[in-house]
Amino acid sequence: MCLSGIWGMGGIGKTTLAEIVFHRLSSKFEACCFLRNVKENLDNQMDKINYKELAKKAVDYARGVPLALITLGSSLLTCKSKEEWEDELNKLKQFPDENIQRVLRLSNDRLGKNDKEIFLDIACFHKGKHVEYVKKMLGIRGFYAETGIKSLIDASLISIDSAQEIIEMHDLIQEMGCTIVHEQCIEDPSKRNSTLSTSLDLPNSLRYLYWYGYPLESLPSNFSPENLVELHMPYSRVKQLWKEDKRLVNLEVINLHYSSDLTEVPNLSGSPKIGHINLHGCENLVEIPSYFQHLDKLTYHDLGRCTSCLISLPNSLRYLHWDRYPLKSLPSNFSPENLVELHMPYSRVKHLWKEDMRLVNLKVIKLQYSSDLIEVPNLSRSKKIGHIYLRGCESLVEIPSYFQHLDKLTYLDLGSCKSLISLTNICKVKSLKELILSRSNIMDYAQLRIMQVATASSKSREKEDDEHDDYHEYYSYWPSFSIECPGKEIPNWFSYQSEESSVNIELRQDWFRTGLLGFALAVVVSCELNCQLKRMPVKKKKKKKYAIMILKPVSQ
Repeated sequence: MCLSGIWGMGGIGKTTLAEIVFHRLSSKFEACCFLRNVKENLDNQMDKINYKELAKKAVDYARGVPLALITLGSSLLTCKSKEEWEDELNKLKQFPDENIQRVLRLSNDRLGKNDKEIFLDIACFHKGKHVEYVKKMLGIRGFYAETGIKSLIDASLISIDSAQEIIEMHDLIQEMGCTIVHEQCIEDPSKRNSTLSTSLDLPNSLRYLYWYGYPLESLPSNFSPENLVELHMPYSRVKQLWKEDKRLVNLEVINLHYSSDLTEVPNLSGSPKIGHINLHGCENLVEIPSYFQHLDKLTYHDLGRCTSCLISLPNSLRYLHWDRYPLKSLPSNFSPENLVELHMPYSRVKHLWKEDMRLVNLKVIKLQYSSDLIEVPNLSRSKKIGHIYLRGCESLVEIPSYFQHLDKLTYLDLGSCKSLISLTNICKVKSLKELILSRSNIMDYAQLRIMQVATASSKSREKEDDEHDDYHEYYSYWPSFSIECPGKEIPNWFSYQSEESSVNIELRQDWFRTGLLGFALAVVVSCELNCQLKRMPVKKKKKKKYAIMILKPVSQ
């Protein structure tokens, strides 16, 4: 005897599939019997009534779950008019059909307590969210997220999108979960505590609190936050979170960004787990306490727009965000060895540090529009650096020579750096994929880059000639590049120029013996672009000119 099983959550079509297989194979047996628990079929009823629009609504409601379709068909069977159908469908949206719910609850009823709670949390809060974020939130709630999510997947109650790694749940399954929560709240309102708080009566069991725009100057004095893991109160009106010190032993994240009335950071000296602090836009904050430098787990700190506070930074920092930093340099007692990203746009710094620092883990540095910056910090040891933003650093005079050895540097923004004297060191950075320069610098860079690539091409050719004495093979691929920028003139260092559609260049008959490396070409082109003005449907043609320079090697 051979047995085959069909696995899946209740209602997805296991019985339907089994029936198809039965009809295909039953003729091969002397006796056969198919046991089913459904007598009506929705499709047959819809054929009889022929209400196409209503049928479409019914199918949309069932979301393609076969047993839900059949059960829904049973409830619509007694409807004798179009109006009754509409009433029935509207009623189902507000009061889900018990038969459908009963079918869908089969998989949920088999779950253990931990998995049931996780299912209800996902149904109410986490559908469509990234799986790692959901695991984190479930962990804060005290659940065993890893095993629970696996159990829900095995029960076909959820799935995980493999590309985006977000949790997916069928609409009818989510509806079932919300119904269960509603029933629990009627029976015992204390059974399910929401992670979102909307009243001042805060339970001391809270692990996660999010309150956008909190309206008062402090949190309730009778709220004990010992269990808090994450506290998010952006755009709040708080001046002090508490009027007296509280035990925050479990706190890992505190986010008070744009709480512009905040004058004092809560006492976090007893928060050994704190790893993420966001105080961006807390403009009235006077001081960052000295104990911050001893918060060994603190890796992310955002103090953007905090322009009036004294600072003390922990050496454990990996991400420092502080736009409009008000001082001329960072504290000398701050060791940035662990820094991965440093964001300090619009700062007042002249030198990031007064002496060289070990920036061995730095990958991104953003100092754009720090107009007083006169030199780039020493990044010669920063072998991981990939992105450097220096746009608008108008006092910056030169780019250090060690830039050519930054093998991971792929992005460099030097736009509006008006004081740059030389671009020679930039030309030697081989790893660059994107370089942004001001117009005056682009022309200088283009000339330098053309000579560099041409010279490299010549050396490569000489090497190939030496290696192929008996048989010379010319390789078709040679280094070449192009530069495009807004403009309407050909640089004056191009010897042959013409306003016509062609230009004639006279070459000596022995030109191939003169060391000619290639041709540098420049052309001004005008593009007609269709654009809309003031959101009017009338299209107007706009001309835009570009100067394009291209280097092409000589082919012999």
